[in-house]
Amino acid sequence: MSKDKCYKCGTKVKESQKFCRECGTKVVHQKETKIEEAPKKEENKQPITDTEDEKEKNTIKKSHELLPILKNTKFIIVASILLILIIGYLAYCYFTVNTISSPALSAPPSTAGDGINSLSIPVYAVNKLGFKFNTPVTAQTTIGTVNVVQNNTEYEVIFTPPKLAAQSEATITIYTGSISRSVIVSILPDEASKIIESSTNQNILADGTSGTTISVEVSDANGNIVPDNTQILFSLTGGGTISAQTCNTYNGKCSVAYTASIFPGEVSISASSGKASQNINIELQALPPSTISISPGANSLSADSKSTTTIVVVLKNKLGNPVINSPITFTSNLGSLNIYTCNTDNSGQCNLIFKSANVAGTSTISACAQDSICSTAQLILEPTPNLQVLNFNMNSYVGGNPNIIPVFAINTNYLGIPMTTLQVQNTGSGEFKGQISVSIPDWSSSDVKQIDIPAGSTQSLTFSPALNTNSLTNSVQQSVSYSLTITDKNSNIVYQNSYPTNLAPFNTIDWLGGGYTSLISAWISNSNEIHTLLSNAANSLPGKAIVGYQTYSTGCGFLGLSSCDQTSSTRLQVQAIYNELQTMNMHYVNAPNSFSGTQTIYTPTQSINAGGANCIDGTLVFANAVVETGMTAYVALVPGHAFVCVQVVPNQNIVDCVETTMIGGGSSFSQAETEGNTEFSTYSTNKQITLINVNIILSQKVNTIS
Repeated sequence: MSKDKCYKCGTKVKESQKFCRECGTKVVHQKETKIEEAPKKEENKQPITDTEDEKEKNTIKKSHELLPILKNTKFIIVASILLILIIGYLAYCYFTVNTISSPALSAPPSTAGDGINSLSIPVYAVNKLGFKFNTPVTAQTTIGTVNVVQNNTEYEVIFTPPKLAAQSEATITIYTGSISRSVIVSILPDEASKIIESSTNQNILADGTSGTTISVEVSDANGNIVPDNTQILFSLTGGGTISAQTCNTYNGKCSVAYTASIFPGEVSISASSGKASQNINIELQALPPSTISISPGANSLSADSKSTTTIVVVLKNKLGNPVINSPITFTSNLGSLNIYTCNTDNSGQCNLIFKSANVAGTSTISACAQDSICSTAQLILEPTPNLQVLNFNMNSYVGGNPNIIPVFAINTNYLGIPMTTLQVQNTGSGEFKGQISVSIPDWSSSDVKQIDIPAGSTQSLTFSPALNTNSLTNSVQQSVSYSLTITDKNSNIVYQNSYPTNLAPFNTIDWLGGGYTSLISAWISNSNEIHTLLSNAANSLPGKAIVGYQTYSTGCGFLGLSSCDQTSSTRLQVQAIYNELQTMNMHYVNAPNSFSGTQTIYTPTQSINAGGANCIDGTLVFANAVVETGMTAYVALVPGHAFVCVQVVPNQNIVDCVETTMIGGGSSFSQAETEGNTEFSTYSTNKQITLINVNIILSQKVNTIS
């Protein structure tokens, strides 16, 4: 097949073609070109006439001239067909209903469920072109009734709801042909607009049992009764009760029962439903009084024109209930009252104060209410005592020291000496009965004693108010006072005074009066610091144990020794305590001691924590440790100095003494022991030593300060 193309339009042509069928141009084939270019001598041949080639060329030209005409005809035919189809489709769309439309579909309406007023819902059909289309519609509803009315191309669905007491919904379905749409209509309850409230009796007795019926008639805004089961709310302002907080109407009516309280006055009962409400007032009338009682707070008073007592008067009705706001009048033939008329309170009471006269005798107090209901009471006005405090001695003053010494105050039973003594004299004409209270405000509890002093008599009493715990932690001197209060049998204060003094720090001792030196035992305590000291001391021994006097009966094995006697066992344990105190760097603080007057002494716990001690402080640390082992310790007091001694063998007067001030000087136990025993021998010979057996003092129930 030839691959020749038209040189003008590029269309492929066959070898047999002389002219291009598309543009009519004569085709020159390559092989023909070579033949035609041979001899030029044939140019003088006769002109070619209308040959077959020319005819073919003319035919092709004519066909090309007709081609545009044919193309336009095709277009017209196709366009006509399309136009007919479009017109047909438009006609179809115009005459075909696509949907039903209504404003109610996008904004669901609501109406009152009163059974009277109607709701108009505009609806119209919409064809497929989106235009309103006049075609018949029908409607149905789930509740209520509907009616369809035509208005040009639109229709109105007239919906009449039923009469409802509670909110509901109606589904209205609109039809046209096979098309349907539904509209939801909210039906609001037919609310009350007017309430008429009434009572069978608006004046009843305030007796707690009388009652009345509260009725209501309820109508809506159109004056028609509300639907059945419309809820009515009741509320009560004032006393009494109502049988129910709500009720449901029947034929527009409902009722509740009201029961009166025992309190007279006006009460209000409100009935409401929706936006409608109505009140009705009920008057509760007081029952007349039936009984009256009068009760004085005391049977007798001193005829001193000062003593008082409270009198309670109670007024009750026949039901035994209090009569409220009722007047009572009072009289008294001897003594005075703070009021002579009174209206009873909500408890039916009047309270008044009776004040005694200055003349002995019997006072008759009367109380009368309305209708001559009266009662009386009698008070004995006794001869008047006259109480005087002759003296108030503060026995805590040891050797003239103006301070309260806590260690003495907490050991008054051990010492047999009270903190204070008091003398009271009754110079009046009558017996005095009452009580005396002594305390140190903020620092002690009260020591209270009952007293009964005949006329013309004098009575001595002792008081030791118990110190509070803050007194036993106070470390500075405080300005305090003893407070003395005397009250009579009716709790009236007849005497009150205060006596200033000072409260010494808790760890103060007064050395004056040698009988008090034994209270140094009160510094001994069962503390964690002492336990730690003994534990470490035990670890330094071969047997890792401190056993006290047990070794004497059980052998030396506890101490890790093959053999020993009691003296060496005791000495070995005392030495372990001494060495441990040196390990703890306990040093001596040179503070002179005269052992006369007051002195602040560290407790063993304070000394261990401070890491330093003077002679008495260090002695107490050592003695405390010995006591905790179960062995017997002595505090040896000599002029201006103190040291510790330990009973070597139980129940034998053999002691081993240690000079505790040498602990911090680097001296060995043997050196301190030698010094202590030398001091003991010297001061014993000169009869200048006081040995305080700490164990015995503690066993006698001495209260410790820590």
